[in-house]
Amino acid sequence: CYTYLAENIKKHVSIPIFSSNRINTPELAEQVLMAGKADAICIGRGLIADPYLPMKARKGDLRDIMNCIACNQGCFDNVFRMMPVTCLRNARAGNEARTELKPLKEKKKVMVIGSGPGGLEAARVAAIRGHEVHIFEKEDKIGGLLNIIWVPPGRNEFKRMIENYTYWIQKHGIRMHLQQEVSIEKVKEFNPDVVFIATGSKPTRPPIKGIDRKNIYWANDVFSGDAPVGKNNVIIGGGATGIELAIFLAKYGTLSRESFDFLTFYKALETDIALEMLHEGRNQVTVLEMLPKLGSALGKTTKWVLLDKCDALGVKLITGANIQEIGDDYVNYLDAADKEQVINNIDYVQSD
Repeated sequence: CYTYLAENIKKHVSIPIFSSNRINTPELAEQVLMAGKADAICIGRGLIADPYLPMKARKGDLRDIMNCIACNQGCFDNVFRMMPVTCLRNARAGNEARTELKPLKEKKKVMVIGSGPGGLEAARVAAIRGHEVHIFEKEDKIGGLLNIIWVPPGRNEFKRMIENYTYWIQKHGIRMHLQQEVSIEKVKEFNPDVVFIATGSKPTRPPIKGIDRKNIYWANDVFSGDAPVGKNNVIIGGGATGIELAIFLAKYGTLSRESFDFLTFYKALETDIALEMLHEGRNQVTVLEMLPKLGSALGKTTKWVLLDKCDALGVKLITGANIQEIGDDYVNYLDAADKEQVINNIDYVQSD
């Protein structure tokens, strides 16, 4: 999105101008160059995710690129903590010499239980090394939580991971066993040499009075479309998931970018009104967090962005909240000063 700066500078100088910042694919880089917006491209995070990106692009192996998803968790966040750079996508980043993929001494039959990101990456590496790899997944598709983690605003690049692994499963001959619930008996029957358990985790249900009411849903159910969205929502938990859920709920039903472009281009709507419809929160959202600070697990480069979005969307953020009871249309809690507070007329309660 900052290529316009390079383009403007290029108009006034005679030296080569480089453009950078989230130019994360060879296709996008080529578009910038062909449009004459810059003379060369800088790639940072993309080369941490896949150091061989330029080589693969030159060969035309674009589908083999391990795409950066802009999570910042292992790169920018670690830099601000004065820690070594790692990568959510590239487990070998910074440890290439100690994690060399050595030739096989013995080919093994590998059983991977679960096709979330951990199971998929374990299967990919095992297959590259030459093992016979089988993935067992109880659902009818791969990805696990990857299928919903890309839904919150700003996380759509996570969806690319599913596309990547779908290709690698085919390329490396990994055998898929979908809709297969695995038991000890099935493992014994399959008789693998190695078993990787990558079944993920389940959310814990907090011991709150009324937590089993019908108007209470998990964050994942909201992201997957299996839970309704109300006009007045209360979120229990202000961690990373809770904050992203708050933004998702507040923006739910706002004008899409495609509609914005169409309506403003054809002057069907005033630009100021369209911008308001694009960015202004439509639903009332309150986040109740027990700890004194929100987003305790969020990195520095992500936290301020998400909290700023909450502020712009009118999300009410309350810390030090000790929830006492959830009713049919209310939530009762003690605030940081131990005073009893009630949020009335709520439609739904979501837990992160």
